[in-house]
Amino acid sequence: MSVSRYTVNGDKTGVNLRYASKKASTAMTEGTLLALDSAGRLEPATATDTFIKGIAIRRVAAADADYAGTGEIAYDEPREGDLFVMDVDDTTTANFVPGAIRTINDAGEVKAAALNGTTDRGTVRIHKILSATSAVVSFVTQTQIPTAS
Repeated sequence: MSVSRYTVNGDKTGVNLRYASKKASTAMTEGTLLALDSAGRLEPATATDTFIKGIAIRRVAAADADYAGTGEIAYDEPREGDLFVMDVDDTTTANFVPGAIRTINDAGEVKAAALNGTTDRGTVRIHKILSATSAVVSFVTQTQIPTAS
């Protein structure tokens, strides 16, 4: 799974570089979706996270000198209107169309099925379907997160 910016002709916004503490002893790859742990530190996002804080712009591996620490790392923080290309588990799912709000799965892909109304949190809005396995999305802000679609 990897997330990348979707560049539209004429778009001059680019990466919104921010820095924050990372969760200790936690590996992540470039392009990993990030959320905040209970201490407010960056960690890889999972399906239960309700808010995507950003996208990792560098790898953190067990062999790194700062792996066990909670030092700051750089990440790309989405702004309103920013578009990203993400992997999707199955774009042929019924009602997976532009405008739909969906959640992510634990693999960091967009979960194409409709929100289940209980545990799913709408974290991405679909803008364009690129292929059977990828789509252009924007991240829903924390105040816009619905629990059903």
